[in-house]
Amino acid sequence: AVVSTQSGHYGRDKKCCKVAPLAGETKVWQYVSLFRRVNLIDCPGVVSNTSDSNADMMCKGVVRLEYVTNAADYIETIMEKIKPKYLTQAYKVESWTNGEDFLAQMCKLTGKLLKKGEPD
Repeated sequence: AVVSTQSGHYGRDKKCCKVAPLAGETKVWQYVSLFRRVNLIDCPGVVSNTSDSNADMMCKGVVRLEYVTNAADYIETIMEKIKPKYLTQAYKVESWTNGEDFLAQMCKLTGKLLKKGEPD
């Protein structure tokens, strides 16, 4: 985040260094000169706690979503970490009984339905 905010000081045309909100984007150490003798070093790697669950690692961005075989398995655990009022604000779902019900209501609100009106 610091690297991406610093790149704004260099103008839009000049590339400061490569950044992304995904794990694995930074392949090598990157140096950004802040002042004459002060450099910011951005290094690759996300350090995760070995006791973290798969859901914890997904929330922290350690695991890319495309590598997860069944993301729906983690919905309940992830929803427990988020206050219901924030889910309601973000997704406009007022109340739900469990993670599957939440996803079904989201599908209906966004029009992601299969034949016969079943949630996708």
